Amino acid sequence: RASCQACQLQQFDGERLKCALCSVGQSPGAGGHRRVVGGQGGDNGFSPKSGKNSVEYGYLSDLYRTIPSSYSSTQVKSTGLTTMTYWTQDSAFYDKGQCPDNAKYYQDKYTGAFNYTKAQQAPVFITNLLFNQFNQSVSDQIVFLNSDGQVVQYTDDLRSSIEIEPRSGIPVNLVVNLQTNVD
Repeated sequence: RASCQACQLQQFDGERLKCALCSVGQSPGAGGHRRVVGGQGGDNGFSPKSGKNSVEYGYLSDLYRTIPSSYSSTQVKSTGLTTMTYWTQDSAFYDKGQCPDNAKYYQDKYTGAFNYTKAQQAPVFITNLLFNQFNQSVSDQIVFLNSDGQVVQYTDDLRSSIEIEPRSGIPVNLVVNLQTNVD
């Protein structure tokens, strides 16, 4: 079996290595890819010995892209399990002017939104809840109210995150707080 030097995946179709970042195969050992995990259900896993300085990448199949997450905190659960929480990096939502790497995802209309238009064949954009970190010229004109008529403010409790058991790399909790918007 061959493996990609960068992501260490060992999925081989007989001729070419299939990397999670490619929809087409590559020659075995081809570099230039980040280690990434993803898929459906329980087949997700992160690098064993995840640490405070590591950037963990998850693949969101519905968005056809990787999402980088950075260390936030370490907790000990009531069960005694130690987990590390990683928050989605703000740069994942930047437009291609602020983050040139996002050009491949057609993020050129708004900053603070995943451009989901090509995948959905409709003008759909995915943002953080309450338009957090979205174009200020738009978000300043929108007010969210709760059922009591009180203004709802964005807090870090609303941030998307993943908790990983650091020695095994197994995710134990995932919080996805995003909203879908039609332009």
